[in-house]
Amino acid sequence: MSTLIGTAPDQVPVNGMLGDMAFQSKASVTVEKLTITGANALRGSHGAGAITSNFAAGDSALASNTTGNYNTASGVSALQNNTTGGSNTALGYNTGQGITTGSGNTILGANVTGLAAGLTNTIILADGTGVVRQTIDSSGNVGIGTSSPGAILHTFK
Repeated sequence: MSTLIGTAPDQVPVNGMLGDMAFQSKASVTVEKLTITGANALRGSHGAGAITSNFAAGDSALASNTTGNYNTASGVSALQNNTTGGSNTALGYNTGQGITTGSGNTILGANVTGLAAGLTNTIILADGTGVVRQTIDSSGNVGIGTSSPGAILHTFK
């Protein structure tokens, strides 16, 4: 049997699936299509507005999210600093760090940190140490070996 937080009809169970810190700082929450896995995952998601369709798996994944919607964060600390950005996908340990308000990003690889807070519509492929191997920016420019492509195809070795 689960312990419940909040008041009906907005009660949320606290169990292994939701994590120890899920929603503990707000007595009542509105949850719609929200998935939380891991201690501290989505722990900031208790803002004034409803949070919809986010998925967080891993300790502290999407931990600072307040009103961002349609985010997917899989990996310990993935998109940890995101507050209001939406439609972001970050897969990998400690990845997507720095994005707070940016939207429409896809980031694959571990330790991708130091990203611009408002990074938007960018695809980043990195290795397990955070070295960016390929970037497609919001203009459609493709960078191989560079995180700042300056042309339609920009290669660097």
